[in-house]
Amino acid sequence: MMMKYEGVKKIKVVNELERIVNYDEVVSNVLTMLALHGVNVNVDVVYSLFYLAMRFVNDGEISQETYKELDKQKKEHKLYDEVSRMLRSVKESFFFVYSNYIINNKGNITSITVRYYIITVLKNENLTVKVKVGQLDDFKGPNIGRVLQ
Repeated sequence: MMMKYEGVKKIKVVNELERIVNYDEVVSNVLTMLALHGVNVNVDVVYSLFYLAMRFVNDGEISQETYKELDKQKKEHKLYDEVSRMLRSVKESFFFVYSNYIINNKGNITSITVRYYIITVLKNENLTVKVKVGQLDDFKGPNIGRVLQ
C-alpha cells in the first residue's frame, strides 16, 4: 500500500526497513535502522527532529517559540524524556526527513554528497507503533508532516 504524505508531490523510497515497536522503543529503533543504512547518526538531531515533527502534528505549525522551547529542553537535558512523553500523546501519524553527508575520496578528489532518509511513524490502535526508515531516491515536498494513510 502506497503511503500518502501531506504536501509531498513526488516520492521514491528505496531500501525501506520496517518494525512494529512499543512507544518506548521508537527512537532507539529509528537510530538502529539508520545505522543499518550506514548512516553516521547524530542522536541529538534525531531527537530534535522527533520533537519538531510532533509539535507540528499537534500544533499545526513550528514557530519561533517552538525553537525556544526546544533549546530549553536541550539545555535542561530534558529533551529525551519529553520526546518519549510526546510519542505517547501524538495525535496523528507523521514523518520527517533526515539527511546525512557522504564523503568520498578517490585519489586527490574528494566529493561530498547528501543522502536523505524518510522516517515514518504510524500510530496503531494498540500500544504499538509502526516505524519505517527508507532512503529517498526522489523527493519533492516538506521535511516534516502528517501521514495521510
